[in-house]
Amino acid sequence: NPYPTGEERARINAAFEKLAATIQTKETEQGVMMFARDAGFNDAVDAAVNAAMKGEKPARQNVKIGTTPPALIAAGIPSGEMQTSPSVLAKVVFDHGVPKSVLKKVPDLLENPVMVFDSDTVAGSYAVVTNEFVNGKPLLVIVSPEQTRGGVTFNFVPSLYPKDHLVAIQK
Repeated sequence: NPYPTGEERARINAAFEKLAATIQTKETEQGVMMFARDAGFNDAVDAAVNAAMKGEKPARQNVKIGTTPPALIAAGIPSGEMQTSPSVLAKVVFDHGVPKSVLKKVPDLLENPVMVFDSDTVAGSYAVVTNEFVNGKPLLVIVSPEQTRGGVTFNFVPSLYPKDHLVAIQK
């Protein structure tokens, strides 16, 4: 019998169930587009914040957010995986005052941005305005496209923070 059975089949089925749970779809003008959110993002947020609270150095490995959502691709950000780092996650909470619960919404917030601009401070980067507010200020997510580390290319989120003035976003 060339087909897997027993324990091997159970492992394969579990892997397919995990894959199916992370794939999302969205209707676009071109048809149905598939994308995925990384199932470990919330755990990575918890780990980064907990490590920072204990005074530990953040892990060096990047954190996967998911694939680039269709709305960001339409705005000019290349398709591919989106990542950030544990140190960015900790800084967002402790330096920028973004609650951990809001930080965990980032994959969903990137799915439906209010506006996407070319960054006026870092050439080639984008400023994504979300519909989430922190202390009455809109949450801004910065995306640096096509970063390469260790031979892997991805779109990197180097920062996110509540923006003081909407007028400043539009400059």
